[in-house]
Amino acid sequence: MTGTAGIDAPPDPALLAIGRFEEAFALESRGDESGAERGYQDVLRLSPAGFAGAMARFRLGWLRMTRREPGSAVAWFDEAAREFEALPDAPAHREMRAESLYWLALCRESIGEVLAAIDGYRQLTADPRWHLDAWFRMAICHDKVGRFSEALECCRHFDQLRAAEPDRRVDYWHQADSLRQQLERLLAGLDS
Repeated sequence: MTGTAGIDAPPDPALLAIGRFEEAFALESRGDESGAERGYQDVLRLSPAGFAGAMARFRLGWLRMTRREPGSAVAWFDEAAREFEALPDAPAHREMRAESLYWLALCRESIGEVLAAIDGYRQLTADPRWHLDAWFRMAICHDKVGRFSEALECCRHFDQLRAAEPDRRVDYWHQADSLRQQLERLLAGLDS
């Protein structure tokens, strides 16, 4: 020891992980996906638990999803959501958990795990940031598996939320209206 407290102390792995995450994200932002992926893996080796580890898992899922590898993205988003949930309650942790759950559900939907996707979207229906997306995607999923009454109910929830937030998710409106009308015609035909 040199006499100065802390000089010879080893670096904190959690702080190193945060720095490595920032470097990896900068690489990703510049389009160096392979360098970013190596960086995020380094984060997990340095400090697998905590915020940096959860963010690294999320970014690894994101990279896989954007490379059109939703099957391999599922595990990363699932791990990220679990890690964010294990962190102390804070707005950033809740927001990232919800975002992880949304992309997890979307990846599951895209690989045909539609019932698991519905369960994932259902967890987001009370989240003001994701509820419109969740109700819309649940309607699509219920329709895919032949649950037409449930799909119509989701469309109606979407319509109620849309009325309260007319400027959000305008891109879904036409699709939701079209789906609702098809379902109403289908269910009316089944009732007669």
